[in-house]
Amino acid sequence: MIRLGRVVAVVLLVVSVGTAWATGAGATATATSKQTPPYLTLLMAHSAWTAVDAQCQPLPGIVNLRWQAPEYAAHHLTITASVITSWVAPTTRTCIASLPLSPAPKPLLIASWADLAMLRAQYGWKFISQGQRYVDALNLPPWQQFSEICGSVQALQAHGYPEAVGLFAYPNNYYDVALQRQTVNQCYDFGRIYASTFNSQAKTGPPWFAKTFSFNGGRCNNPGLPCSTLATRFTYGSPVTLAQYLNPGPGQWSIVQMYRFATGSNTTGSTLQWDCTSPNWRDHWTNSTELYCWKDFVQALKQIGPSVVTIDPAGVAAAWGRSLGA
Repeated sequence: MIRLGRVVAVVLLVVSVGTAWATGAGATATATSKQTPPYLTLLMAHSAWTAVDAQCQPLPGIVNLRWQAPEYAAHHLTITASVITSWVAPTTRTCIASLPLSPAPKPLLIASWADLAMLRAQYGWKFISQGQRYVDALNLPPWQQFSEICGSVQALQAHGYPEAVGLFAYPNNYYDVALQRQTVNQCYDFGRIYASTFNSQAKTGPPWFAKTFSFNGGRCNNPGLPCSTLATRFTYGSPVTLAQYLNPGPGQWSIVQMYRFATGSNTTGSTLQWDCTSPNWRDHWTNSTELYCWKDFVQALKQIGPSVVTIDPAGVAAAWGRSLGA
């Protein structure tokens, strides 16, 4: 299930903006007509180290990034994670549970710059931007839009992540064509939007949106259980469907965005709750869109086909001939 944002189809002339920081792979790529292998970007939202309770203490049963990383490495998977640069501290993890975020608070500890460097050095993770402050840029004046969107890629590159130019992930999917053309295209290869289809090498072009599956948790799929009536935005996503998303065909690019993962059960507390204990995934539930059972996700990962190449967006830009600023 995907989440739909506000789309305003306004076509404007591209504003020429200096791109001195445009040093990612997409900046110098040349066009190619050769069909590429199946590409998959596994996108972990927010670079959240773990989830927390009301006192900002880590919740038992949440699989933090340190525990996730070896599993991905065992499957030879490249992970890409989005970063909100103002949330990231040098060496300490930032609790953002009290921030007035829309549409709901995020009870999270955000990874530090030191954590990101560890994930890069030990496991080869890549990082892209979700802005400086995680705000709806459509409501900002143009000069603030540029600072919010392009300023964040400068911060990431200053920390040693040139691949950040590959993708800008619009917070809460709030985007329009004018903003994409005027600002995002000047400092990123692609702008992430939610959709339920793969990206096509043959059809992807201006204004350079990258369609992304947002895979969600929610109420259980078993109508015989009380969890099927939970007041969640979505029904818990099928791992069978997830496995299909993880297997694009030649000349296609799938971006699958996940959030947080849980094991066991936690059916009390004021923040996140879940039950992942049943052997049947249809009985699994979470009270948050941004929470999913770890064992269901790992099972889907095991079904990725041998021809699928996990890659970050800047790598796709280079392979598909995306020229930054075009």
